[in-house]
Amino acid sequence: MEKQAQFDALTELPNRFYMMAKLKNLFEAEKQGKYFLAMIDIDDFKKINDSFGHNVGDDALKMLARTIVNKARGVELSYCRWGGEEFLLLGKCVDGEVPKNFLDELRVEINSKSFWTSKGSGRMTVTIGAGKYKVGQDYKEWINFVDKQLYVGKCTGKNKVVC
Repeated sequence: MEKQAQFDALTELPNRFYMMAKLKNLFEAEKQGKYFLAMIDIDDFKKINDSFGHNVGDDALKMLARTIVNKARGVELSYCRWGGEEFLLLGKCVDGEVPKNFLDELRVEINSKSFWTSKGSGRMTVTIGAGKYKVGQDYKEWINFVDKQLYVGKCTGKNKVVC
């Protein structure tokens, strides 16, 4: 029951409730200043579902989840399916900054993978909004900030990392 409450059944990643608890614990320990958040959103996900069907959309979500898990090996990184086609990452800053190169490598790796269907193959791109903790923010404001960064990326061409 506990696993069902904290994990997404489709992607098998931790879910939003898991990440909210993790963030709350981070703030209680007053260690948030060392971390960044990144929100990943699949570009034009509706087109994948409309063109190939919802089962292929589900497969795309699972492929994205596996890519995140594989990329996170050996790195201090927590992740979850935030909702829909959005995923949230929590990681340690590198030299006090958001590791934009790491996030861009993840974006490129996601784009390099194809999904196959009876209607042909397709690729997906993602946009990533990221930011390090700013003094005085609570975790909801921090999440809202990276969501706004994501929105900037979506409005300026998609398939990019915005920090």
